[in-house]
Amino acid sequence: MLTFGCSSSFADKAVDILRDWQNVNQKSVPALDVLINNAGVFDPQPRCSVQGYDSTIAVNVLAPFVLTRKLLPVLVGGYETRIITTSSISQSCQLPNLDSLFSRKGGEGGSEYDFKPLPYSAHSSYSHSKLGDLMITVQLARLLSSYELPSNVYSDMDETQRKLLNNMRSIQCLTMDPGTVNTKMLLAGWGPCGIEVKSANNTYKLATSEDYGFGRVENGSYHFGGSGSRDARDAEKLDAFFDKLSKCTGYYYKDLSDCFLLT
Repeated sequence: MLTFGCSSSFADKAVDILRDWQNVNQKSVPALDVLINNAGVFDPQPRCSVQGYDSTIAVNVLAPFVLTRKLLPVLVGGYETRIITTSSISQSCQLPNLDSLFSRKGGEGGSEYDFKPLPYSAHSSYSHSKLGDLMITVQLARLLSSYELPSNVYSDMDETQRKLLNNMRSIQCLTMDPGTVNTKMLLAGWGPCGIEVKSANNTYKLATSEDYGFGRVENGSYHFGGSGSRDARDAEKLDAFFDKLSKCTGYYYKDLSDCFLLT
């Protein structure tokens, strides 16, 4: 089971692979142009991740939150970088209480939760997770595009560092409904009601087409499946959501200086 702990080690391995491909030494940062957060689960049975969170929430929400933060320094060095995170037309209209959504079962073999969990429903858990992916995308676009440093820190940056900062502000963050596709997940939750996998191309279009480049469509926008939840347009809810993700994972987006103040 992929958890957000696995995402951290996966990101480290990905950076090492990029260094080998790009022939970059260990003291330099390689570059990545596109990140697609597409891994997801629909779990008919209630299960917990290693850390004690509902497995669907851990894989579909916490994992891309961690993976994106870990890879941000190499994404900042990319060319016309895009971060794509898969949402769904099945997303919830609004998130439930965050403490209940991210309730955590205590230690190995423990049975007590830190907060009262939601009554388990595979479809509700999946829908909440897909709204979470939309909210990650919207908030990430807000944070990266408007990121500021104190004037005295900015004045001390060299040309390379300022270029990386500008690159960060130009990262295109997008999300979408991938289409109703007969994947293993769809078959498990809804039956064979979609198109064949080989015919699905929404993710490819969003990641590669010039039509979805920075400045062509709104940064943080949702595509191919309705307008998305109003929660994703509520700044207060977005801030609270990211604060909760940070508390759950130990990863933060408030200080991103490690991405361009390179030593």
